[in-house]
Amino acid sequence: KNYVAGRVSSDNRYVFSNDDSKRIMPGETLVMANLEGPGMVTHIWVTVADNEYAWPRLLRLRAYYDGEKTPSVDAPLGDFFGVGHGYERDLNSMMIRDSSFGRARNSYWPMPYRKSCRITVTNEGNRYVLSYYFHVDYRQYATLPAGLGYFHAYYRQERPAVAGRNYAFLNIRGKGHYVGTVLN
Repeated sequence: KNYVAGRVSSDNRYVFSNDDSKRIMPGETLVMANLEGPGMVTHIWVTVADNEYAWPRLLRLRAYYDGEKTPSVDAPLGDFFGVGHGYERDLNSMMIRDSSFGRARNSYWPMPYRKSCRITVTNEGNRYVLSYYFHVDYRQYATLPAGLGYFHAYYRQERPAVAGRNYAFLNIRGKGHYVGTVLN
């Protein structure tokens, strides 16, 4: 293999504690990963114990590549993992696997970066998150191929929908591959 594998997680470095979760206060942003490149995130696993209604829509997942100020990934946690409306549901696809009634969420989207990758989650709800567990698996490379694109994911909502007008869910220019839309 031409890479070094790594993982960052919500682990507790205090060996006598079994609490490997993080707590996120309302308005607080937790940095899940702050990686140096070149590299590629290969897997994100998240499970959450929260008691606020529709909490999967109230936690905002963002990923920033190469020191950019604008996130390349910006979506509610539940929607990023393929399930909308703040629901907890199972989902099984090639790139996303949610199990245990939607409480164990896995993303296998390759997320390459040339210099750095910062992944955060922000609690946009009114209650603190009781337990937030995560793993971010990644690979460090000496170099990445020149034409390798970046992974982007965005959340859009129109409420209420405007009758008689088409809803534009994507309006971009540039090179790349469009792989799909999760519509809820």
